[in-house]
Amino acid sequence: MGNVFIMNYKGFDIEFNTDNSKFFSCIKGEHLDNNSFEEVKKSIDYCYDENFCKFFLREKNKLDVIVPIVGITKAGYFVTEIEGRRNLIDRSREAHYVIYNEEDEPIVQEIQRIKDKITELGHEISIQHKRLKGESVSDYRKKHLKEEVKN
Repeated sequence: MGNVFIMNYKGFDIEFNTDNSKFFSCIKGEHLDNNSFEEVKKSIDYCYDENFCKFFLREKNKLDVIVPIVGITKAGYFVTEIEGRRNLIDRSREAHYVIYNEEDEPIVQEIQRIKDKITELGHEISIQHKRLKGESVSDYRKKHLKEEVKN
């Protein structure tokens, strides 16, 4: 009789071969066959995750945070795995990420250099503020207006 289509599982067709009584599917050009339907599904799960883990995300506000994508749910949410824990990226948070691209590394380094410079300038501004000779308004009020300062 030949092959009988059983179902499409995560984008891969699972069929049953009536000649040898085995389930099978074709993934990445490889023919997976097994006596067990569940084993074929497990093989697809393994290959599915392996195939899907081809890209990473970078958080826009924390450029040093790179998040691997290990899957996608039936509802279309990306699945991340950090320290063995899987999480979904809510669609409202997708705008907070960009697809990781190695070519962005010089840009990321430049952004970090600018951020470091801004931090350094902030410290310099604080030092200069402390050097200001003018007295505070509350001190002026105490000395010149003879009023009690209320906080």
